[in-house]
Amino acid sequence: MTSRSCCIPTACLFLAASSAFQGAAGQDLTPLECTPFELITGERRADFGDTGDSGPSIGDIRAGTTELLDKDGNKRGKVHYSATLVDIGAEGQTIVDYQVYVLDSGGMIALSQLFLPSVSDTARRATDGFHVVVGGTGTFQGVQGEIQFGAVKEGKRTITFDIGCN
Repeated sequence: MTSRSCCIPTACLFLAASSAFQGAAGQDLTPLECTPFELITGERRADFGDTGDSGPSIGDIRAGTTELLDKDGNKRGKVHYSATLVDIGAEGQTIVDYQVYVLDSGGMIALSQLFLPSVSDTARRATDGFHVVVGGTGTFQGVQGEIQFGAVKEGKRTITFDIGCN
């Protein structure tokens, strides 16, 4: 019997993770481990899709990619995300978001529910929700935990990975 591996298309992005990243000066960086750590957002690209009538509609989506850096500014990976508006209320909107973290030593998937004024504002208001890590590969196989997004300061945000592996 042959064994086969299978994954959902988004999770397959983990296969692109490199086993070692190099810093700005070409030095080898210590791979991230399955213990708590922090990264800082770098360059980001995102787009917004208004799917129904003009204005908020269930199904509106924001998708993008953000570069992730360590405290010294070295590239450590990227996060790819897609946030979809699932409910509209008098005080705001409920967004369900998934994130795929492709890091130097493996990958993680996190799911989130955010309550925001607008789905087009997810990048700046990601602190208003919870982000649960639901799986990982490489160093992060068996990962459990949460991700917290700090407030934006000078165009950057600190992301805290409060994680551990079994």
